Order: sequence, then C-alpha cells, then structure tokens
Amino acid sequence: MADLISHIDQAKHNEKCANLLLNNAPEFRDWAITAAFYAAVHLVEACFSSRSDIGHTEKAPDRGKTQEHVYRLNKVKALAGSRAFRSYQKLFNASLDVRYLTKSSRGRLTAVDYYDDAAVRSLVQVTLPEVRTELEEAFGLNLK
Repeated sequence: MADLISHIDQAKHNEKCANLLLNNAPEFRDWAITAAFYAAVHLVEACFSSRSDIGHTEKAPDRGKTQEHVYRLNKVKALAGSRAFRSYQKLFNASLDVRYLTKSSRGRLTAVDYYDDAAVRSLVQVTLPEVRTELEEAFGLNLK
C-alpha cells in the first residue's frame, strides 16, 4: 500500500488534472469532477496511512465487509468531523452523478450536462481545498 507522501503526491497530480481539464477542456468538466474526487480520496488515504489503527482503507482491520467508499465516508465523519464529511461527501456525490449518470431520470442527459462550469469550478477550487484544510486540521498533517 502507498505511504503518506505517495498519497499526497497522487492527490496533487489528480488536482492538477482537474484544473487542467477545467481550464483547457471544459467539455470534459465531468472528468474534472472525477479527478477532484479522487484527489480527495488520496488526501483521506494519506491521513489514514498516518494512523497505525487504519493504515489503508483496503486493509483496515475494522472495515470488515464495508465497501471502501462507504468506509472512507464513515471514517471521515468519525475522525475529521461534520465539516470535512460534508465537503468530502459533496465531491463523492458529484463524482457518482457524473460517473453513473444518476440524474438520467431527468431526460436524456450526459454527464457534462449535470454541472455547469461555475459549479465544477466551485467543486475543484473551493470544495477540494476545503477537504484538504479540514483533514489537515483533524489529523494534524500537512497535505500540501
């Protein structure tokens, strides 16, 4: 499993990808959301890797049969608090929307129709940094 620094480096890489897509290829803003969410996943995993009682979601001794994304959501809420949970969940839900077309009941939509440019900018440039800051405060780490 990856260590703290590897997860931070991957989070930076994913965030850079999200901004690149947002600024240079706005027609792929659905992928910007997905990249931002996976940046947040790596920030969470960086925090988990700093704790011997968790280590990594896939190998966490208390995970049991809980699905990885559900485990992460629950642990963020329990260990980092409601603000971190809400920010992380916002990215998680947006990523689900664009990856699985969860709003398709509204008619024939593609993922790019779900969120306009301003909403995606907010997710990438406001919500993701909030996740980082809130996790840093909760875990006492520098995730930059």
